[in-house]
Amino acid sequence: EEEPQPESQDRLRVYSRDSWSARAPRRNIELLGRVDKITVHHSGGENFWGSSPSDAAAEIRKIQRYHQNEQGWADIGYHYIIDRNGAVWQGRRLRYQGAHARGPANNGNIGVVVLGNYMYQGLTSPQRQSLEAVLEKLCEHFSIPPQRVYTHREILGGRTECPGPALARCVSEIRTTLRRRLVAYRP
Repeated sequence: EEEPQPESQDRLRVYSRDSWSARAPRRNIELLGRVDKITVHHSGGENFWGSSPSDAAAEIRKIQRYHQNEQGWADIGYHYIIDRNGAVWQGRRLRYQGAHARGPANNGNIGVVVLGNYMYQGLTSPQRQSLEAVLEKLCEHFSIPPQRVYTHREILGGRTECPGPALARCVSEIRTTLRRRLVAYRP
């Protein structure tokens, strides 16, 4: 089965799992089912300033190790990862349910994480552009209305600081842009 990949008019490049030397998922992985929402996260923890693909790949491997070894999850919890340069990386394959929003909130939910801690950092312009492109393509492909694009804090009713104020503002602005833009696509 072919996995949908976000693309924009200028073909958004998505680094494959092989490009960051992903470990294989464990057997406790579940199918995603019908997609009806997207949740945006920050990686949190220490500020991430990595500026090269090798820095990003190392950070993504670190997240996957934490998710598999410490949390006991089948794979990295997120489906897409956006680095400081705006490069988009494939996380967990889209056919599998993520482990990013806690319990039932993961059902039908695509997880997108932006590398960095947006309690303290600001987004780079390339990160913002890539986040908007990924969200737009996912909304188009899965017919997800922009109001079903959440931050982790929103989907958990305020029970987390993720994704921090800078990224939360960005997601709110992108939702507004997508509402206008996606209406134009409808026949």
